[in-house]
Amino acid sequence: MNYRIYSIEEPSSLKQYDEVRGRNENLIVLKELPYITYPFSSEHETIKGAMADINAYKDNLKGKVLTIIPIIKIGWDGEIEADL
Repeated sequence: MNYRIYSIEEPSSLKQYDEVRGRNENLIVLKELPYITYPFSSEHETIKGAMADINAYKDNLKGKVLTIIPIIKIGWDGEIEADL
C-alpha cells in the first residue's frame, strides 16, 4: 500500500454559511506537497517512511497542517492493487 502526504488548506473562497445550522463552515482542500519546494517525495511505501520524512524536514514544514492518506487502487477488473 502506498501512503501520500497532503497539506490541508482552508481557502477563504470555500467558506460558507450554513443557514440551517446557523454557523460558518470551512471546507478544506488537500494539496500534494510539491517536490520542488520540499526535498522529499509525497508518496511512501509505509506510514513510518512518511513520518520519517516529515520529522526529517519539519523545519521546512512549519505552519503546515498535514495528513497521511493510504492510497488503494481498484482496477477495472475489480482487483485491489494495494497490498493490504
